[in-house]
Amino acid sequence: MRMFRAALAAVVLAGISGTVGVLTAESAMAASSRELSIAAFGDMVVDATHQRVFISDPKSGKVVATDYRGAPVAELTGLPGVLDLVLSADSNSIYAAVPDAHAIVELSTTSVTESDRFPVGDTISPAGVVQTDDRLWFSYAGTDAGGFGSVDPDTRAVHLYEAGPDGISYPHRAPLLYAKDSTLVTVVVDDGSYDVAVFDLAAGAETLRIHRTLASRGWLADFDFTADGAGLIGVGGSDRFRISLSDLTMTSVFPNYYASYATETAGDGLVAISTENNNNAADVRVYRDGVSEPVLDVNLEVNRQDYYGSVVADGLAWEPGGPRLFAVGVNWRSTDANAPEVYKYRLFELNAPPHYASSMWVYAGKSGGTLDQPLEITGGLRAEVLPPAGTEVTVTRTDLGSPSGKVVGTVQTDQSGEFRFTDQPSAGGSVTYTVSYPGSALYDPASASVVVQVARPKPALKLDVSAGRVAYGQKVTFTATLGKTHQNRVLEIWSQPAGQESRLVTRGTVNSAGKLVTTIALTRNTTVTAKFTGDARYAPNSWSWIVQTQVQASTTLSKHYKTMKIGSLSYYVFRTSKDPQITNTMTAYPGRIEHTVVEVYSGGRWKPWRNGWYKLGSTGKTSRALAGTFKPGSRFRVRTEYVKGSHGNDSVNASTNGSWKYFTFTK
Repeated sequence: MRMFRAALAAVVLAGISGTVGVLTAESAMAASSRELSIAAFGDMVVDATHQRVFISDPKSGKVVATDYRGAPVAELTGLPGVLDLVLSADSNSIYAAVPDAHAIVELSTTSVTESDRFPVGDTISPAGVVQTDDRLWFSYAGTDAGGFGSVDPDTRAVHLYEAGPDGISYPHRAPLLYAKDSTLVTVVVDDGSYDVAVFDLAAGAETLRIHRTLASRGWLADFDFTADGAGLIGVGGSDRFRISLSDLTMTSVFPNYYASYATETAGDGLVAISTENNNNAADVRVYRDGVSEPVLDVNLEVNRQDYYGSVVADGLAWEPGGPRLFAVGVNWRSTDANAPEVYKYRLFELNAPPHYASSMWVYAGKSGGTLDQPLEITGGLRAEVLPPAGTEVTVTRTDLGSPSGKVVGTVQTDQSGEFRFTDQPSAGGSVTYTVSYPGSALYDPASASVVVQVARPKPALKLDVSAGRVAYGQKVTFTATLGKTHQNRVLEIWSQPAGQESRLVTRGTVNSAGKLVTTIALTRNTTVTAKFTGDARYAPNSWSWIVQTQVQASTTLSKHYKTMKIGSLSYYVFRTSKDPQITNTMTAYPGRIEHTVVEVYSGGRWKPWRNGWYKLGSTGKTSRALAGTFKPGSRFRVRTEYVKGSHGNDSVNASTNGSWKYFTFTK
């Protein structure tokens, strides 16, 4: 049986302002439920800070943690016989009474691991645990008798209550234990009586206020404090009653004809009581304190074949500071009359606030935006039930000036969930407006984005080159000039030789005249580009030059026997019996073809005589004899040519003519 705890009195009963307004329906089904992986039920606490429910399982010796809908989160084993649980005031820890370990065990609510253990004595088996400001109080069953005591978590000192002149003893078993603020109550339930003792803890030790043995009103299942802490509400058999802690008088409350196994009081005075379901009555009834008729009836039916109508003893718990009520139901029916009953337990989430999926939309028109000019953005929230008018939406702008995003303001929705706002983009390019709603207890978070293209002018940019057609390997100077920009004064100069990838030659800040200069030695036709990458207010720009680059091309003659001058020209002289050997050399490139041109001097001018297209070797050479019958005194000249793209040739260089070589013949 759960021993009520100071934390529940101080935290769970801390006032639930929204509860009364939510509980208005006359009857309802459970909002959600899920079967629990436990073999027995000991106690339940609700951690609103982490939105978890902790349940002890004495048969399996473990504590399981679930989310509010009963989905497993974690479990801690190695707690033999674990019974009562209490949540610390800061929600960081749970203290568990573990009788077979003779200890109070502290669990972390975040990691669900054991963080400390407080032994209370080898012959002491703690059953209940509550917490006051500086101590953990526990009830226990001992070798000879039961009782209660305390342990100081700081000093680990254990104190056991001794009746002395009070004349109170706990001869049979562990008493029920309840605490609120500086009041501690013990209850011993006997066949014909309830022995109730109220202690004052204000002085740092237990001081008896009042003690009385009350006549039994039938078997008892559960107690809980009233919201004001002035009394206890007890449920059991067919009676529900309040015990005044000032004089220990009993008064019947919440009349009912059915047995009850659990009760739990919320901070605003709402009292939840389980009811043994007979004749389709409610499984859980919720009352206002002092009012005999329930404000809400709840049925725990999952389906017709899977019914959990009976709430286990102590199986109710309110959400601290919230409207939810949690119940653990049990199903013990068996389809085989000869088989032992199998108990199944299920966590029910009752009176959960409605929760709506939400989404957003945002629109910025089709025309884009203009720098420093008003831009209107419209949008809206969507949900099955709209959030109220005035719901705040945050607007964030992400642009080149604020790449991590900048909140530009908030806007409120109207009755239809829509909103509009105006902004003046201070940066151009792609500007993203994101509208976001953080969500609430009733609504999911939502966001939406729209990208607006804001026009930017291009800055003036020019690239000058020292030469537009150059010889192979010649160095060329490139001068880039940048006009007015916003903040970025950096230029890049890129080079892309024909047939190769573009590469960055230099990147730097322009000088006071806006210039950046670099020199490149060229070996192929090359596209040289000056690039401005843009800034918040000026768009990217570029300027390119294609510099034509010639190949190296030359011709040599061999098998001549001398050279001589004819006029101003030098001639190679061959015997008419020898064929000239012509060797052409050109810058190598895979598959390159050279054009050999031979001309003859006739009639006072040079005239075409022979030509041919020849594939260069891997070293860029071709060599062949010029066969023929040559007359003494005849004059010829020969050269090699690279003709870009002709006869299947490549195009990586500019067309280039080699120098003429002159030759003549004698006998």
